[in-house]
Amino acid sequence: MKKILACALVITLLCGICVSAGAALKPVTADEIDSFFAMSRDEIIAALGADYEWAPTGAEGWLEGMEYKELGLTFGYFEDEGLLFIDCSPDFEIFGVQASTMSFAQIMEILGEAEIMDTWIETPDHPAYTLEYEIGGSIYQFISFEPDGGDGSWLYISRA
Repeated sequence: MKKILACALVITLLCGICVSAGAALKPVTADEIDSFFAMSRDEIIAALGADYEWAPTGAEGWLEGMEYKELGLTFGYFEDEGLLFIDCSPDFEIFGVQASTMSFAQIMEILGEAEIMDTWIETPDHPAYTLEYEIGGSIYQFISFEPDGGDGSWLYISRA
């Protein structure tokens, strides 16, 4: 009987983990993204609440950002300057696009043709590729270490 209860407990815990891991992020619109770039840090906290954590963000985690896990967004600031960029989690989706699971070709099917540009991360020894779109008042930059994008790609959003 103890083994059955133990197995039931493990299955219940695993099901809870699977459900919470698959929980959808709260949707964010392009208009909301644009508005964030016009806000101060305090205004973003007033708009989104204080349920954030400080987290490293940017290249090599050189900035501390305000991470709103329920949105899948980390707001990157530098000292007293305004919002520099928004770092999107792998689960973040906008315009029906999720950078971490879609190839550049799939992104272009939704957002339109764009040039895949060569770049690098940290040093030129780490080549990367970007696909950029200016939508509204923001630039959506899809970045990958693979020339065709796909698994492991990520999205940074900056002011246009």
